[in-house]
Amino acid sequence: MKPILIRFADSSYILWGHFMLFLGGLAAILLVSIETKRVRERPEKIYGLLVLLMISAVYGARVLYWLDFRENYNYGIKHLFMFWKGGMALYGGGALAFVTYVLYAHWQKLDFWRTGDLLTPPTFLFVFCARIGCFLTGCCYGKQCSADFPLALTFTDDVTKAPKNIPLYPTPSCSTWQAH
Repeated sequence: MKPILIRFADSSYILWGHFMLFLGGLAAILLVSIETKRVRERPEKIYGLLVLLMISAVYGARVLYWLDFRENYNYGIKHLFMFWKGGMALYGGGALAFVTYVLYAHWQKLDFWRTGDLLTPPTFLFVFCARIGCFLTGCCYGKQCSADFPLALTFTDDVTKAPKNIPLYPTPSCSTWQAH
């Protein structure tokens, strides 16, 4: 399994995890725009909420990761805002996005439950893509299995956090990712 989707000549690269986050966000936005028109919701309020949810999800995920692992990586407060360097915790993103949603719905006088119904399927589509991206990147990997298991995956690239050259069950089993 190779976690790098594209490698550029200057030795920079795009990880599968980053690509899947982008793809999941794009798919969620498309689904929200379709559903907003279908249920005749106010798009100007929903699109503003989407922007805030994406920002809060990224920074919530980054903050929780930073709080959990700052001693291990000698992270300072300036690293908190360097989300492109990797290190996110899914639960932190979900928690801050939910708080953002509650505050925005109250501020804009949106029907909390109706808007929640509108946002739930795209949210799960985004989380699905994010978890697949985590697995493809190799930061969320399964437990060791026997080599003759037909679905076993083996990571070989040094960029991954997964154990190298060991067959693993293809199941994401953690909530954080760290890019090098």
